[in-house]
Amino acid sequence: MSLCLFAKLILPDQTFQDVIERIYRQYEEQKIHQWTHTIPNAMIATVGLLYGEDDYERSVCLTVQSAFDTDCNGGTIGSIVGMMSGINAIPDNWLQPLHVTLETNISGMGKIDIDALVLCQVRNYKITG
Repeated sequence: MSLCLFAKLILPDQTFQDVIERIYRQYEEQKIHQWTHTIPNAMIATVGLLYGEDDYERSVCLTVQSAFDTDCNGGTIGSIVGMMSGINAIPDNWLQPLHVTLETNISGMGKIDIDALVLCQVRNYKITG
C-alpha cells in the first residue's frame, strides 16, 4: 500500500520540529501562493493537532508558530480543540481579553455576546440539522 505524501512526512519517533522542517522542504512559504495552498496548511494544522496533545494553548501555538497561513490555521485548530475539549479547557488568559464579546465587521452586527451567538447557532442547528 502506498502512503500519501503527508503520511510519509510523519514518521515514528519524529519531533514536531522534524515534521515541520520536512513540510518546509516540500513547500516554500516565500513562493507566491504556496503559503496559502491547502495542502501545506492542512499538514501544519494536522501536525498542530497531533503534537498539541489535546492541549488548547499548545495546539494553537504550535500551529501558528509553524507559519504559512497563521490566522486561518490558528483559528481552525482553536475551533477544533475548543469543540473537542469544551470551554473549560481554554485557559483564562485566552478568554479574558474577549470580555465574552465578539467584535465583527458584519454589517449591522457590531459587538455580539458570544453566549447569545452560541445559543443562536444551536437553535439554527436544531432547525436545519
